[in-house]
Amino acid sequence: MVDWSRWQTDFAQAQQLATRTRRGIFLQFEKQGCLGCQKLYSQTYTVTEVMEELEQWFVLLKADIYREATLRRQYQAIWTPSMFFLDRRGALVEAVHGVLSAEDLRLVLRLARARLLLTRGKFDEAEQLLAATVEQYPDNPRSATLLYWQGIAHYLQHHNLPAFQALLERLRHQFPHSPEAAMQPL
Repeated sequence: MVDWSRWQTDFAQAQQLATRTRRGIFLQFEKQGCLGCQKLYSQTYTVTEVMEELEQWFVLLKADIYREATLRRQYQAIWTPSMFFLDRRGALVEAVHGVLSAEDLRLVLRLARARLLLTRGKFDEAEQLLAATVEQYPDNPRSATLLYWQGIAHYLQHHNLPAFQALLERLRHQFPHSPEAAMQPL
């Protein structure tokens, strides 16, 4: 069962808490009767590791997609459940729409966390988080995105083009049909 007492319902208060605790914001839009939301609450948010990572790295915020019209328009939310990973100022970092398994949500939230770290110049920490996630979930199709960002994090830290190219080659080999395999900048 989800402990809703740990979730904020006011965006301004969530921003203040995120600023005070130096975390991002995890905004989830919901609506009454949303079957996908119910599935998310019963199958994904009940996984201890998911909630531990969410709470460690993000302030949790839920909003009704109909009642919070201004917030809905700001993030162009049109579906429930929709999840938006924001920095503490409210800038969008990552978004995902629909029901996610616990594994998929962990990958997306780790990607969002890494992207927040990159904006703070914490390249090594971001790279380590991404590498550990790809190693933990090597067969998950979302790992292609994390591997791509791992290469970016490594390049930003070391400016080592051959190492970046080697990681991109690994991506092409491991995930040949992924969009990231076709996004090769070199």
